[in-house]
Amino acid sequence: MEVYKMQNGTEITGKMLNHWEDMGKSEVEIGELLGITRAHLWKIRKRIGCRVRFRSDKGVLRVDPDEKRERWNAYMSEYRLRHVDKCRRARIRVGGKVVSRSRHNAAITIGRVLLPEEVVHHIDEDPMNDSYDNLMVFSNQDDHLAYHRGEDISPVAPVIV
Repeated sequence: MEVYKMQNGTEITGKMLNHWEDMGKSEVEIGELLGITRAHLWKIRKRIGCRVRFRSDKGVLRVDPDEKRERWNAYMSEYRLRHVDKCRRARIRVGGKVVSRSRHNAAITIGRVLLPEEVVHHIDEDPMNDSYDNLMVFSNQDDHLAYHRGEDISPVAPVIV
């Protein structure tokens, strides 16, 4: 690791930053010790090649990488998934294409391919619960939002019980 020399002559090393982190200091507290902002601290870390290990102002919160991988694999195998997008929507591979699992299940339920403007609603509002009896299809996003506002809108495909 390199050394970063500040304008006031203070030298900052990655070892020093890691030591403060191990003591439980947060990004803000380390910045206050050095007399710099949190954003400046990040730039210094990047410049000296020191890996950022903390993510909050509540001190160091480290998870063992092996434990993290095991939890992720258990989560993925529980739902039998290969892909999950940033909104926690499951994606599956169908006919060589990656598609939304909820749209795929809704299409099976109503017996046809969904139109691009049709929207799938989860009754329990859990995007990972794609069971057939938990899905409703609305003709467009406006009808879907109207349903959430409590208006009397009937879905294209009602719940199959």
